[in-house]
Amino acid sequence: MEYLLIPLMCFLAVTKVSLQSQFSKSRTFGFADNTFYNFVMFTAAAILFLPVLFLKRTSADTYIFGIIAGILSVGFQLSYMFAFSCGKPVLVTTVNNFSMFIPIAVSCIFLCEPFGSMKMIALFFAAVSIWIITSKNNTKISSSATSNRWLLYTLLAFFCNGFISSNQKIYANFSTAFDAFSFVAITYVTASCLSFAIFKLTVYNKSVVFKWDKETIVSAGTSGIFLGIFQCVSTYAASVIDGVILYTVYNCATNILFVVVRTIFFRDNLSKKQILGLISGLCAILFMQ
Repeated sequence: MEYLLIPLMCFLAVTKVSLQSQFSKSRTFGFADNTFYNFVMFTAAAILFLPVLFLKRTSADTYIFGIIAGILSVGFQLSYMFAFSCGKPVLVTTVNNFSMFIPIAVSCIFLCEPFGSMKMIALFFAAVSIWIITSKNNTKISSSATSNRWLLYTLLAFFCNGFISSNQKIYANFSTAFDAFSFVAITYVTASCLSFAIFKLTVYNKSVVFKWDKETIVSAGTSGIFLGIFQCVSTYAASVIDGVILYTVYNCATNILFVVVRTIFFRDNLSKKQILGLISGLCAILFMQ
């Protein structure tokens, strides 16, 4: 029954990323805009779960792991949005899905979770899927400078996301008083405060151009709600599902769903190589069962 959490995670993640990518493509103009968007998004997620911190006592390790997750979340969201503005959202998402290998390694090495031949085959298909979809022929970026920025932001998102999942997995399995709701609340209170501080430092220079409107607030707030619910579900899932299964199936399924959504609703072009990559991703999910 716990495996039903994975499709729920996929739906929440794709909805949030789709909202965020559309904002990045059409409404961001610089660092201040990205930081403000993240501040609103994290604040919405924090408000959603903040009452939990006042209703019951929260353990010290929940605060520690939550603060770490909050700092990593700020780094991930900023680099993720900048990567979206430099390249195709599908490419950014699929490269970022490689970060699943970080929490998978943590699960196998530190948690001694089983890793049989079928799971090895599944990981192989997952890697092939991501490699095909993100191969050089599909990366159409206008200049070398833009390409370098895209690579930098994508790699930063990759490592931050991998460490977020690893931190979450370790907390879910080693915490003396596991509490997903408090963990998420602390994560996004930290992320909100840090984003606000970065935003204020950015706009301190009056020459910085900063634009926002009601649609920005609505988009960021809605993304934050989906983000908060997603993190709560994924934190609980990390405590009841093996990391190899959770992160492989989730990343492949999210990748497939995101490509389908972008193709149908946002008219992104889907090449034959990308179709082959999606088929490989489906094989990874099947072998992981």
